[in-house]
Amino acid sequence: MSTPILEVPAIETLQGPVHTYLAKMKARDILDLYDVERWSDASETGYQRLEDEGRIGQLRKYLEDCPIPVIPSILASINNGAVHFDKTVPDQGFGMLKIPRTPKIVTMIDGQHRIEGFKRVYTEATELREQLKNGEEVDEPHLKLCEEVLDRDVPVLFVDSRRSADLLEQHKDPQIVDRKIGPDDVERTIFLVLNRTAKGVRPALKDTLQYKIYEAGIRGVPVIEQELWRIPSTRIARKLNFDGSPLRDKLLLTPTRGMQRPIQLSSFVTSLKYLATDQRFLDLKPGSRAKVEPGETDEQLQYVKNYWIAVKEIVKPQVFDDAKNYLILRSIGVYSLNWLAHNVFDWCVADGLQTTVENIKKYLRGLEAVNWTKEGSPFAAFGGLKGVDRAYEDILSRLKDPRGPDEAKKIRERREKRAAHQ
Repeated sequence: MSTPILEVPAIETLQGPVHTYLAKMKARDILDLYDVERWSDASETGYQRLEDEGRIGQLRKYLEDCPIPVIPSILASINNGAVHFDKTVPDQGFGMLKIPRTPKIVTMIDGQHRIEGFKRVYTEATELREQLKNGEEVDEPHLKLCEEVLDRDVPVLFVDSRRSADLLEQHKDPQIVDRKIGPDDVERTIFLVLNRTAKGVRPALKDTLQYKIYEAGIRGVPVIEQELWRIPSTRIARKLNFDGSPLRDKLLLTPTRGMQRPIQLSSFVTSLKYLATDQRFLDLKPGSRAKVEPGETDEQLQYVKNYWIAVKEIVKPQVFDDAKNYLILRSIGVYSLNWLAHNVFDWCVADGLQTTVENIKKYLRGLEAVNWTKEGSPFAAFGGLKGVDRAYEDILSRLKDPRGPDEAKKIRERREKRAAHQ
């Protein structure tokens, strides 16, 4: 029996010497045909990195749960002579790409994790269908969703790497005579160029975009849902950059050339994690929402704002405003002080006190003794989160409230215990 042929409408384009075909395919059809050439140290073949299970899980969740599950175009290679393109409208490049339904006949150059996400959905659907066939009770709405995901159109750009290799062979370095350029060489080159020239979204812009998406009411985006605490943290950080805040114009909200601001948005957001994952803090208005309605009191923002007002009033003005010569608004200061903000909030709740500036200042007595100068501060030699941990411990140990030194002692004991086991 002859091999069934999948006919895919496509548009032929010529990019330099490379023939490409722009098409769309059902996800389930791609799963029947694809292959991934992963790098092997033993044979020194392939080029793809090992798959990232966490990323694949996120993509599967994105495909099933996100209300706008848009998948970018997949880049695939045709390196088998059995695949061919029949032009139906030669002058405009329209035609039919004919692909034998043979496993591994199409190679993924870019998009392996997207395809593996679909594969996880396919596995789910297969298991559910088998259970249903055996008379077991199954989640039929979920099975229906899986089938719908597998029937979605996926844009695919096919590269005729076999044909391209033949053309490149004619123009290669004449001194290389011991091997012929093959389709895998074309694929490897495209893969390297794509991954060396691609630029990810910068952390500050990523936080801003996630915040705006969540504020718009869009839910189910995995990258947002897995760290939902960043939403209130981003809202607070952005608000602190404007009028009435001691941190006004101190935060760099998006990557902007030439704008000199000491605090990176992403650093400030991350440093609020302990506070923003405390349920008592999240229970303050407006909860974990991104958007605050007109006239509504943002109690979460008000606490952090009062806290930083208290910090500024306790330390000398030049310490707070001169980021060039002092560390308080650098990462080491922002992280350690926002970690302390969680302690202060905890103490206010325990003592039944309102989180006013004056009440917060009571817990911060002793902070004025910390040396924040870039030249003389011990913090200047600290780096990374381990350095933040040391600075945080030092600040706690100087507080007049006995709970500060007690907490510092616990941190020191935990560090010593970890060191003893290493």
